[in-house]
Amino acid sequence: MTNTHRSFLVGALILGLVVIMWIARPDGSAVVPPDSLATASGGTDLLTAEETAFNFGTISMKQGVVTHDFAITNTSPEPIIATKLSTSCMCTEATLITPSASEGPFGMEGHGGSVPRLNASLLPNEAATIRVAFDPAAHGPAGIGKISRIVTLKLASGANLVLSISANVTP
Repeated sequence: MTNTHRSFLVGALILGLVVIMWIARPDGSAVVPPDSLATASGGTDLLTAEETAFNFGTISMKQGVVTHDFAITNTSPEPIIATKLSTSCMCTEATLITPSASEGPFGMEGHGGSVPRLNASLLPNEAATIRVAFDPAAHGPAGIGKISRIVTLKLASGANLVLSISANVTP
């Protein structure tokens, strides 16, 4: 590897660390720049979340399932259609709660079949909730320690709203 390549890689690494430090908060959540929020059809319509990351802190397997509600809002002038809600692990489930219905819970795609299709509409300025449930005992003793899970809401426009949960699991 030449010195030019090495310098470029070091510069890119430093830039990446600066960006991570800029968006990270002391509580482990993240500040999400507006352009990384889900974009609905038209390129400027937004589905926004009051928060995109939640840390349960230290939780015990004995405590059982814990839940957190993520508030989302259609801040666009047009309806937004949600087509799929899925999680990154079987220990996590997500439910979409709108003013007109509750759909779910939905889990991890590819395990035990596919995640059913969702056909939920959020009208302009309408708020909804994505309720995330995490079972700290799902992995047994191998699941002790720090965890991070992802919940993805896919939109008909092709955009995604990505939420995350984390915890430190104890016996």
